[in-house]
Amino acid sequence: MKNKFIFFIISLFIALHLIDLKNFPLFEDEAMFLLLADEIVKDPINNFFIFSENGLMPMFGWLVAVFTFLIKDSFLAGRVVNILLASSLIIWVAKFARLYNLPDNFLYFASIFLLFSPVLLLNSGVALLDTLVLVFTAWYLYFTINSLNNPTKFNFTGLFVSLLFAFLTKATAFFGIPVAVAILMINAKTIKVNKAIYLKIACIYLLTILIMAITLWPHFQPILDDSGSSFITNLQLSEITHKIYNNLWLTLHWFWTYYGHFILILVPIILFFKKLKFTTIYFIALIWLLAAALPMIIFNRFYFPRHTLLLLFPIVILVSGILSEIPKKIALIFFGIMLLLRLELSLEITQSTNQTEMALEDKFVYFENYTSGSTLFEIASFIKDISNSQLIIVYLDGSYVMEYGLRRMLENNNNIILRSFRLGDKFLPHAPVAVQKTDDKPTFVLVNKWIPKNIDELKLIQSFDVSFRHSQRLYAVP
Repeated sequence: MKNKFIFFIISLFIALHLIDLKNFPLFEDEAMFLLLADEIVKDPINNFFIFSENGLMPMFGWLVAVFTFLIKDSFLAGRVVNILLASSLIIWVAKFARLYNLPDNFLYFASIFLLFSPVLLLNSGVALLDTLVLVFTAWYLYFTINSLNNPTKFNFTGLFVSLLFAFLTKATAFFGIPVAVAILMINAKTIKVNKAIYLKIACIYLLTILIMAITLWPHFQPILDDSGSSFITNLQLSEITHKIYNNLWLTLHWFWTYYGHFILILVPIILFFKKLKFTTIYFIALIWLLAAALPMIIFNRFYFPRHTLLLLFPIVILVSGILSEIPKKIALIFFGIMLLLRLELSLEITQSTNQTEMALEDKFVYFENYTSGSTLFEIASFIKDISNSQLIIVYLDGSYVMEYGLRRMLENNNNIILRSFRLGDKFLPHAPVAVQKTDDKPTFVLVNKWIPKNIDELKLIQSFDVSFRHSQRLYAVP
């Protein structure tokens, strides 16, 4: 029965994402990852570490490249990778429930919460890193626990692989280490385990960090520059306290948007406080929640709603654990109300509409700013029309959403030559340059974010409105 339920939820999870997989607008960061992944596919030997050369951890690029070899489209590959790996979180819930002998209701509640989670639906359907960080962190914590209870080669191997994948995906995967330490400390006090097992687990963690360091050492500086610029320490002292205060309020705002329905759990906690057992899973979840939230609030200079995805699992564990302990009928009532409170938002996200009541900052980057690829089809169609089978040159401005999106849409049009006035070798950025005609071919410039030096000499041909905030503009070079 449980296996059929898990299979059904996973199938439904994948189906919800596949409904509108292509229609959700391409996004700037997503486009950058896919553009670089395409370079790995074209030349795996020379471009194997192209992500690291651009200051990024490489694992996501490698995974997308593998899937691109299989399905021949990096756009679909990047999104499918996230969807398939995110669906494994349902299996994680089942294994976690079995590990701690939790009631069947825990599995049912947690799985359905994940299925209809608006923040998971939004972020696992696009080719970004945050979903994979959540997935790999969850799995390395699971294998940490399971290695203590069942120290087999399979569990130690699972721990090593999930750790390596996590640490090579994004630095925020290290947020799980305090949780792992807490798990080991709690376990040491409650269960007698051979000290050699603790030593093996510690060695696996250290070995993974060592392998990661050796692998990325040749590209340490660009990674440090990229990750380091995201830290609040780059601000002046007077700005740091203001930024932390700002991050706190942003977290509360995003929490209300994507997790606000879970606040209802306070009612059964108050009503049934004396009956709740407050077992180990609650302590693990609380430490996990703090380990994920505090570094984001305190250290993030560039903070986005998708970063709060790391809060999802500890919150779902807490809420599902409490619901599975209270009387079944009351639990079902609260469970149903919680689902209904965010069900409309979840369904709107699957429909890829700019009317979705998502976090304002998400709406801004996906539908309103230069980061949005919502006009790509319109721009590509217009460029095809002005080409009209004659050979033309179009210079792109180095914004990744245009560089990747238009290259993908126009790749089969041999009469349209795409160049960049801001991206150089391996798509590394440089200062925008002037755009001049090099021969008699009609030459155009698409401006999204960056402006060529000779913008005043160019003639505006067409504007493409992303929103009331922003337009992309096509110019002709005289």
